[in-house]
Amino acid sequence: MNRRTLCLTAALLAAPAFADAPAARYTQRAKTEVREGPGNYYPLVSVLPKGSRVEVAKAGPAWIKIGRGGSGKSASGWIAKNCLTEKAEAKSAMALDLESSGGRVSAASVAAAVRGFAKRYGRATESSMSALKAVKEPFFTPEEYLAFKSASPRGSWLSPPARYQELDSSYETSLEEDGIGVGMSARVAAEGLVNDRAKLRYLNMLATLLSEGTASYDHPFRVYITKGKQANAVAVPGGYLFFTQPLLAACQRTSCGATGSRR
Repeated sequence: MNRRTLCLTAALLAAPAFADAPAARYTQRAKTEVREGPGNYYPLVSVLPKGSRVEVAKAGPAWIKIGRGGSGKSASGWIAKNCLTEKAEAKSAMALDLESSGGRVSAASVAAAVRGFAKRYGRATESSMSALKAVKEPFFTPEEYLAFKSASPRGSWLSPPARYQELDSSYETSLEEDGIGVGMSARVAAEGLVNDRAKLRYLNMLATLLSEGTASYDHPFRVYITKGKQANAVAVPGGYLFFTQPLLAACQRTSCGATGSRR
């Protein structure tokens, strides 16, 4: 073996093994949401069951882009880093239900399942579901949120530090819990919602920004405004938050008194 060959062999041995090959990981949640981009504000593409094998195409600090070589053969997009593990774990009963659709479930199928659970376990009716749909989502686009985020003052309470992640654990929900949350939300919505698009856009972008500083950064939280007469707030399973108009008015007065300006 000549010197040139020896040098090449040594270089190959020193390089990381399979440097160009995508790393394989496995989902560790009963349902792992695959989104179009690296953020909970991007549209949902599909859902993967627990134990699904995915290939990491690009890894970031919080989000991972997966390729097309994993379970389902077409599950590509972005998933939260906290959804993955290096070794496959035992699959739950919910995972087996999801696998009946070939290893992944489309966004439309997930919405239909959640609606079914909302009626069955959340005691939602067609009229209450219609009331919730009257205030349509999404409240903002990814581009609008990214502009909002970039304009937020650095180092202020609007930009939560990463250490906030130590204050809570990641928020994992099942299809049943999502359905129950939708059912309860529909019943609250039936009492009357305020369809103020400007306020809803601001409140939902603010909730998204705050959640990014927690361990639940991958879960979308939704904020609504109710027509209640008293200052009050309601939170239900699935990440649904309801604030009454008097409560928001009180927050605005407090903000004005503290800063001399009004959002």
